[in-house]
Amino acid sequence: MHHYHRTAVGDDNIAEDEAVSVDVHNRTVTFASGKIVKYGSLILACGSWTNQLLHNSYLGLMNYITTAEQFTYYEPKKAEDLPLHETSEMPIIITLHNRPHFPDMELGIYCLPALRGGIGAVKVGQHQDGQIIRSLQHILPFKVQLPKLPVSRSSETIKEVPVEKDPYLESATNGFIQQYLPGLDGTHACSYGRCLYQLSCMKDYDFIIGAHWDAPDGRVQVATGFSGEGFKFA
Repeated sequence: MHHYHRTAVGDDNIAEDEAVSVDVHNRTVTFASGKIVKYGSLILACGSWTNQLLHNSYLGLMNYITTAEQFTYYEPKKAEDLPLHETSEMPIIITLHNRPHFPDMELGIYCLPALRGGIGAVKVGQHQDGQIIRSLQHILPFKVQLPKLPVSRSSETIKEVPVEKDPYLESATNGFIQQYLPGLDGTHACSYGRCLYQLSCMKDYDFIIGAHWDAPDGRVQVATGFSGEGFKFA
């Protein structure tokens, strides 16, 4: 779960500790250090680790999946053209189209201009089309049917975010660069990173926010299903 985080419970401010379980009847949170803290009301915002905490707490799981995504960077073909691809000259680009067989879900590319004084490259990524992660840390609820999920490789699952580059995702961003930004070297990414995304599997694919049905009196609220993009709505 989280190895470095800060948790506020009552008058306590707990740093660099991991919440491992919740007792909704005694209203306590147990941490990896062994510390037990009482609560009056509780908000669980644990990202893609939400179901791990709920499972450890004998509470019903949330209906979402976790995917391993990739962001990539592309350099200009000519070093002198870098200013044309910086924030002062180049806009943020977002392309969207409907996913095959899922007309209500959008798939696309996002593109962020280079920052002056940064690594000298444009950041590009395919929006939420990575492999599904399935492990003890990232638990899939039983109600999720993998072949029916709106991701291109829904039949594939992996146990953790890979360190190596994903050629499938890179081919999508290479193609975008070659077609729309010819001033960049679209043959390969000069740098990349991997990250976690969440996808809500509710009927409307919306974020999951509300009281947990297994907790008495609505004292435990859950906010999840939006890791990777929730910050845009804050």
